[in-house]
Amino acid sequence: MEILREDNAALEKKMEEMVVQKEAMLKKQEDLERKSKLLSDHNQLLQKLV
Repeated sequence: MEILREDNAALEKKMEEMVVQKEAMLKKQEDLERKSKLLSDHNQLLQKLV
C-alpha cells in the first residue's frame, strides 16, 4: 500500500506541475494576443499616415 501512496503522491505532484505549466502557457498566449493586437493597431495607424 505504501508504494501506491507514493505513486499517488507523485502523480498528484505531476498534475500540479502540469496545471502550473498550463497557466503559464495561457498567460503567454494572452500576452502574445495583446502584443499582436497592439502591432495590428500600430500598423493601421501607420497605413493611415502613408
